[in-house]
Amino acid sequence: MELGQKLKECRLALNKTQQQMATELHVTRQTVSHWENNDTYPSLDMLVTLSDYLGFSLDTTLKEEGTDMIDSINKELTAGKRYKKIVWQLAILASAFLFFIAILTYGRATQNQLIDRFNPFLKETYGYALLPEKVATKKVRGTQQSTDANGKTTTKKVVLDMPQPVDAYVYSDIFGAGEWLKFQVGTILFSVSYFSR
Repeated sequence: MELGQKLKECRLALNKTQQQMATELHVTRQTVSHWENNDTYPSLDMLVTLSDYLGFSLDTTLKEEGTDMIDSINKELTAGKRYKKIVWQLAILASAFLFFIAILTYGRATQNQLIDRFNPFLKETYGYALLPEKVATKKVRGTQQSTDANGKTTTKKVVLDMPQPVDAYVYSDIFGAGEWLKFQVGTILFSVSYFSR
């Protein structure tokens, strides 16, 4: 006897409709219909559940059904293993990609040139700009510390003319494309601790 016919006979013997059986087994009514019409076979774990639910011998059924159902179940198991392997490979690839992005993000946030060198998302361009010979300065008061040969440290108040940032247009090609950037110009000859006026 075919599996579909056996399932239908056992279901009718229990006075169950396809919908009742589907609800109790947590499948759709169409799935039960496909099983009973031998369009598809249940999976191995569902076959065990069906044998308990409908009260038929699984051993006898598998021997009667022949190789078609066993081949179908084997294909499902093989496909399941293949699917699991593919999912693991994708998970490893996704983890490696996220790790790579995290390293690139860290390199960008910390201005790490070694990491930034390998960052494919950073565009490196060269440009040129003309900076003014004289820039506006601002008087800044601060303190200067110096240490003599004996190790004695002296502190004195100083007023410096600090160069202010300069806006300049940086050309990235000979056709005039570019952007405005802010530059800090000038040379600071010694370190100064600043305080407000």
